[in-house]
Amino acid sequence: DHYGPQFLVHDATVVLPANVTGIAYRAWSIDEDLGLTCPLGPGESARCPCAVVQYHLFAAPGDVRFILDRDTGIITRNPKSILVPGSTYAYQLMVQDVPLGSEMSAGHFDILDLKIYVSDDHVRKIPWT
Repeated sequence: DHYGPQFLVHDATVVLPANVTGIAYRAWSIDEDLGLTCPLGPGESARCPCAVVQYHLFAAPGDVRFILDRDTGIITRNPKSILVPGSTYAYQLMVQDVPLGSEMSAGHFDILDLKIYVSDDHVRKIPWT
């Protein structure tokens, strides 16, 4: 494992309606081990165990408004949570290498700052205007 994963953006703001269901945000990252450490070739999609990543969501204690799929980076709303219109929720996402074999921990990671703004009219209200 020679390269660490990197987010495509490091700051993101999402505007959501208070009654959002489904995907709220999708974190995208790359790991250059795929293609540089593990050669890509013809046929089936190349598999590179040193390019496998996992995502982690950091929130304020007790904040369970959103759920992260650690393998895909997809964030969905916790259906049991209440989102307050006009509120902004701040999170940090981390993407990290998955340790290989006898490795104790992954050494490479990257951080993304995510703000989720909840609007009662998400089409017409944008928080930075």
